[in-house]
Amino acid sequence: MINRLKIFLTRYRLARWLVNLKNGTLRFLRHGYDPKRFWNEWSDRFARQPYQRELHESNRWLLERLHEVHPTEVLEVGCGFGRNLKMLHDESDLPCRLYGLDISLELLGKVHGEFALDVPLVCGDVTRLPLADAAFETIVTHGVLMHVPPEDVRDGIRELVRVTGRTLWCIEEQVRPPDLRGESFSINDYTFAHDYPVLFREVGATITQADYQGESVALILLRIDIEPSGKGRLNTPGRAPKMGGTARAEPPPAGDPGA
Repeated sequence: MINRLKIFLTRYRLARWLVNLKNGTLRFLRHGYDPKRFWNEWSDRFARQPYQRELHESNRWLLERLHEVHPTEVLEVGCGFGRNLKMLHDESDLPCRLYGLDISLELLGKVHGEFALDVPLVCGDVTRLPLADAAFETIVTHGVLMHVPPEDVRDGIRELVRVTGRTLWCIEEQVRPPDLRGESFSINDYTFAHDYPVLFREVGATITQADYQGESVALILLRIDIEPSGKGRLNTPGRAPKMGGTARAEPPPAGDPGA
């Protein structure tokens, strides 16, 4: 099984390398993968890709699940240029306060510039979120942890669980079980397949829903319910600006309860 998986991933990585060549990402990776630098440098070409601007089955899955729980507020961690934020903003049957956070200030600028969304935004890293514990009732991620390297992904998962007040929705790329078996694999220089059910269980999170879309390397769609543990909002270093602004969040100082 492991040998077949390695052969498959080798072929898949070659295909993705060709995609990288087409998308123009290779020149941004010549010094290695640094998430902040990479997503800032690739932001323009990434945001122009027709596939990235379309709504897919996974986006509709997220919208349907949010309709079921009627959140009063939603923070998207890794909101990028705002595709999901615009989808939620345009959904008149889902009135809720929207917030966005992304590692790339360049991508965040497109939320206000291209979509003209009046949504508070913060620039921050998922592995060290500038948020207090249980900061937001509902948090969503869509294709974020899959771009976090294996050595950092556990930090990202702990942070997401820490800052979620009630429900966390995650949509990520994953090799279908039982192939992954608790391991992580590099699909290409900036995309990684992690075993999310195992990783979330490691931090004591309860997965109440797990769906899959696609075959082999597929999407995993998770609902994680968080036990209430307190209230909070953005810490001072990364406090959400007034509507229409964008804040550059710096990591909180050592010892800060929000670190």
